[in-house]
Amino acid sequence: MATEEPKRFLVAVGVENYKEARSWGRLTQVPHELDQIVGLLTDARFEARHILRSVSRRPRKEPFRRAIHDWAVNPHRRADDHLILYWTGHGAVTSDNLYLVLPDTTSVQRDGLKLNDVVETLLSPESKCGPVLLLLDLCFAGTGALDVADRLKTMTRDRPSARPPQIAVIAATRARDEADQGVFAAAFKAAVEELIDPSNPSSWLAP
Repeated sequence: MATEEPKRFLVAVGVENYKEARSWGRLTQVPHELDQIVGLLTDARFEARHILRSVSRRPRKEPFRRAIHDWAVNPHRRADDHLILYWTGHGAVTSDNLYLVLPDTTSVQRDGLKLNDVVETLLSPESKCGPVLLLLDLCFAGTGALDVADRLKTMTRDRPSARPPQIAVIAATRARDEADQGVFAAAFKAAVEELIDPSNPSSWLAP
């Protein structure tokens, strides 16, 4: 019997409008950025399954975390299932941690979404999913990469030795830099497509 191919899943979050508009301005390019990334990763070359759409449209802290948790621990998950999490919007750094600013965020620490909380949910000992790729298209995204690297030792210790955490981060900016709208999504799409020969499926992105 043929071995079933690993499955690819995509969670794509884009926050365009914010309740605290004076602090977090509207990001008009978000719909186009989402179209580029979702279109690229769900087409026939990659076949990522676009999931958790309802909680990703206007994400709220607890519903989003709960949805990610429920997906990760679902008994149908396999250890070779791949997840890509793309997030475009405002980012903020508080106490040396990257927070994802949500539509209703008024206080970053109180109701922003700490990136490492999401990562720890996906890579917790009870999680059944496999490799995770984070695409962080926001200001100070490099801080998120540093946050993840900082937590890997603990996550590696806590996970079963047969299933060490597997995670990679592609960040739009360095730790202290702001992001320009539209740049990351276009550059990522162009870089991936440059590696692909449409007539040669073996050149397509592997899990």
